[in-house]
Amino acid sequence: MQQRSVRTVAELVRRFGGPTALARALGISPNAVSNWTAAGEVPERWHARLLALAVQRKVDWRPPDWPPDVQLRCRPELIA
Repeated sequence: MQQRSVRTVAELVRRFGGPTALARALGISPNAVSNWTAAGEVPERWHARLLALAVQRKVDWRPPDWPPDVQLRCRPELIA
């Protein structure tokens, strides 16, 4: 079954296993991720790394200002 596209920051965080798991994957504090959820948006400076992680983990998310037809490829150097 194909998952639907992630529509909210809260849903995005859940798909990655919660704020602690996502924070660990990105190398930031869980509080920072919780702040994203509270604000309802991911700061633009995190879009590239989060997108690379989403592609790697097959989470259907893209930054809100990106057109839906952009071809996505994982760049491992953005994740580390």
